[in-house]
Amino acid sequence: MHSGSGGSATNLSLAQYAELIQGLLAEFDCQIVLTAGPDESEKAHELAQLVGDSRLVIYDKNKGLVDFAHSLACADLFIAGSTGPLHLSSAFNLPTVGFYPNSRSSQPRRWKPINDPDKHLAFCPPAGKETQMNLGLISINRALVGIIPFIRRIWHIRDEFNV
Repeated sequence: MHSGSGGSATNLSLAQYAELIQGLLAEFDCQIVLTAGPDESEKAHELAQLVGDSRLVIYDKNKGLVDFAHSLACADLFIAGSTGPLHLSSAFNLPTVGFYPNSRSSQPRRWKPINDPDKHLAFCPPAGKETQMNLGLISINRALVGIIPFIRRIWHIRDEFNV
C-alpha cells in the first residue's frame, strides 16, 4: 500500500488509509507493506503508528526505481491513489486498487493502469464541481464492500492455479 503521492495527485487522508488497513486486517490474515518514496517515509511511519498493528511493515529504502520495482513485483496486491507506483505495479499485472479524483481529466477511465481489467478496482468521490476532487468523500466502509470480495476472488485464483 502506498499512501504517498509525491504531490502529483489528490489522495486519501492518512485516517482513510488507516481505516482501509484496519478493515483489511480484520478480514484477512496478511502482512501489509507500506511503501514510501523519497520524502514520504515520515508519512508511512505516521500511518503505521495510527494503525498500530504488528502486521504492518514499512518499505522506505529508496534505493532507486529498479529496487522499488523489484519490491512491487513480489506483492500480491497493490493499493494506492492515482500515482506512479500504482501504474508501475500494474506493469507486473498485479491486482490493483486505485483511488482517483472524479474530474474529467483525472478519472480512472483516462488513468486506469495497464493490468488486466479484471485485476483493477477504482474508487472516486461523488461527481460534481464541488466534490469531484475531494477524495475525503470516498467512504472507506463502502469501498471495503467491493475490495474484500475482489481480494478473495484474486487470491483464490492465485491459489487455485498456483501462479
